[in-house]
Amino acid sequence: KDFSYALFFEKEFDETMREFLGDEIEYRYQTKEYLSGRYNGMMMLAIKERKKIAKIILDCMTEKGKERKGIEEDSFIESYYPISVYSKFTGTDNTKIVHYNDEGVITYYCKDVKKEDVIDFRSEYFKGDALVKLKWKPDWAMRWKEEGVNFEPGGHDHASPGGSFDVSSRIAKEVFECEPPVFVEYKFVGIRGLDGKMSGSKGNAVTPGQLLEIYEPALLEWLYFKHRPNQEFKLAFDTDIYRQYDEFDKAVRDYRKRGEDSDHASFFRLVSNLSAVDSDKDVLPFRQAVSFGQILQWDLNKMKNFLFKFGFDYSEASIKVRLKKARNWLEKFNLEEIIKVRDSVNIDYLKKMDEKGKIRIKLLCDQLAKVDTEKIDQKDLEQILYGVAKSENLSEDDLKKEQRKFFKDVYNLLMEKDTGPRLSTFIWAIGKEKVLDILDI
Repeated sequence: KDFSYALFFEKEFDETMREFLGDEIEYRYQTKEYLSGRYNGMMMLAIKERKKIAKIILDCMTEKGKERKGIEEDSFIESYYPISVYSKFTGTDNTKIVHYNDEGVITYYCKDVKKEDVIDFRSEYFKGDALVKLKWKPDWAMRWKEEGVNFEPGGHDHASPGGSFDVSSRIAKEVFECEPPVFVEYKFVGIRGLDGKMSGSKGNAVTPGQLLEIYEPALLEWLYFKHRPNQEFKLAFDTDIYRQYDEFDKAVRDYRKRGEDSDHASFFRLVSNLSAVDSDKDVLPFRQAVSFGQILQWDLNKMKNFLFKFGFDYSEASIKVRLKKARNWLEKFNLEEIIKVRDSVNIDYLKKMDEKGKIRIKLLCDQLAKVDTEKIDQKDLEQILYGVAKSENLSEDDLKKEQRKFFKDVYNLLMEKDTGPRLSTFIWAIGKEKVLDILDI
């Protein structure tokens, strides 16, 4: 009895929000409030004024909307009740109110078991045999009154003319005799990589917990902070997350450099405990966390040693945090991005290569065979890689084209992709001997 579908997600939401705000939020669970009898007086008032509420709903509905729902106005007003009764037989609201006597006694018919039942929600309500609650729009207005709400943001669909906010505002004024709160419309937040906008009714919503699997809390807050409420934006489960992390890291650098003169100063004054600004050091780019984390089997110590070897002095906190989130992003949502290093020569791709490309691969192998990649630094490796395609006869633009073609060949021979992580660090990470075996054409 203590477990429910809603409670399952409430618990997850509560735990996740503590990662954002600690214990600053006070939760009021509506099932508990209803069962306590706190709202009984307001429900009785709403039932007493049920025809007035019905007329408000009809006033805010278009003629086309009434026609689509098959509403006949007089019949709707006479039969309308602003409450839902959950059957004591089934626990569902597939019920119809047969009679109400203005004193809290309700006779309802359960359509599932085809039985009538009589309850007095002023007393029997507390036994948990049946649950009575206000329907959505009267409920919204009632809570404004009961909870003293003075500010309420709402989605674009609620803000449309004749929509939920307009209906609830009139109910608040005309039935519950209170002023509706200041309302701010916000546009939808989309999701990239999981198809569509987030919508609970369509079943494609993501939980805050799922977002925190791949996003740092501060980055999520920054994304919301930098967009006006009436701007749409998308959260990324695909590779667009690279851009979002890069832009956030740039904002961090700007704030650390310029302080209160930064365009982002107001945001950073509000946010603390950022792995991105836990020290004066740079932060590990998310793209690198994804690329090299998987090559190094997500081993934190290996990653720190690897980065130190190549002269990257990233903050330890950012390495720890982003390595975990990069792994979640890759293994839970982007399996197609996983780098799989080949075990042998890519014969199929080799057949497509021209002679010039093959000569360059052999030249690279000759150069790598001569060096100790455990001691060589990144600049030396890059000099070798970029030097393979050099020629005195090439213009700068042509040289870039030839280098891109060469890099494409190397990536395809190593892992069957046109692009990948920075090639110099990639070669160091998987080891010279393995590289030479795969490139032995």
